This record gives sequence, C-alpha cells and structure tokens, in this order.
Amino acid sequence: INAEYGNDCSEVELFQWYNLKERIRGLNLFDREACEQFKDLFADAIKLRLRSDVPVGACLSGGLDSSSIVSMMKHLNPKRDIQTFSAVFPGHSIDESSYLDRLAREKNVINHKNHPSYEHFLTCLDAILYHQDLPFTGTSILLNG
Repeated sequence: INAEYGNDCSEVELFQWYNLKERIRGLNLFDREACEQFKDLFADAIKLRLRSDVPVGACLSGGLDSSSIVSMMKHLNPKRDIQTFSAVFPGHSIDESSYLDRLAREKNVINHKNHPSYEHFLTCLDAILYHQDLPFTGTSILLNG
C-alpha cells in the first residue's frame, strides 16, 4: 500500500501499488523456465547497476538478499575487485560475521567491517547531516560506512 500526501499534508490517499497475487496468477513458480527467467532478470538488474566509471561496492549483511547480490556481482565480473561493507556486532546474537567471512572467502571479495556504536553515531552525526544534505530515515548510512 502506498500513501500520497496533499500539498499541505492534511489529506492522505491510500492505494495499492502492486498486487503480487495478480501478477503471478497462473504461473508455476517451480517450473525450470520460471527459475531461468528469474535468474536472467536478476542478473540483468545487477548488470545495469554495475555500469560505472568508478569502483562499485555493495553493503553485505550476511543475509540472503545481499549475499545473492554480491555473489551475482562476482559471477558477472570474476576479475573485478568487489568491495563490500558490513556492520558487525561481535559477541551479540545479531552478529553475522561468520556468514560475511565465508562469503568473502568463497567469492573472493574484499569485506570492510564497521563496528558501529552509539558513541560513534553521536561523534559522526553532524558530519553525516552535513554531507547527506537531504533528510534520511535511518542509520544505515553510518552502519556500513
């Protein structure tokens, strides 16, 4: 569901932007052809985002999404040095360092780990606000930087 606000923010219109059930109706999602189509679309999406005249990197959390993206980046450009950036939390249950390390080793990518903390956030806040120059809604800028 999307929300659009009027100019004075007094009116809100809610509407459905996309309906997955309608989009996939009649498809056999386990069909080999559907899997190949997904792989091709995924590779094409990554290829488009790799077009650059400067080095390209990726945030790597250790989860399925970012691991798949980084793996495809390396698959498409096996000789390119892929830089990844990760927030790690040693000793905490949310730490995914073991997954990051395994992927970095297996795919031969360079992983830069950040150890974010509340104190670091406060120290960097003024610089982040200055350089971002636009409102932002989360702290991921700091987590992976």
